[in-house]
Amino acid sequence: MTQLADTAWMSGLFEGEGSISISKKKGYCYLQLVSTDRDVLMKFARLANCINNKITYCPRRPHQTKDAWKWQVGNEKDVTRLLDMMLPYFGDRRAHKALDVFDFYNDRSINKTALKHLG
Repeated sequence: MTQLADTAWMSGLFEGEGSISISKKKGYCYLQLVSTDRDVLMKFARLANCINNKITYCPRRPHQTKDAWKWQVGNEKDVTRLLDMMLPYFGDRRAHKALDVFDFYNDRSINKTALKHLG
């Protein structure tokens, strides 16, 4: 596949199976993708090319029929790089959540700069 096709594939998978979380209290954001298809998750992780891809095995629960794997990344550079790359392919709801992440990091940066000037 070409880089454009890889990005479109990643975006579609993330749109359907991924999540974007913002923890204002803890001061960070993370991306997560859960799949029962380990090979698909491993391909996503390889293409994401993150500093710290974290893949966790999630044994099935009583109400589930299959085991799953969870990919997660919380490094700010990786989170913003991936969201920037996938944003053009997202639907409205996911795109707005991605923009919330950029706003969060921008606001956090502004607050750190202001504190430096005060201190």
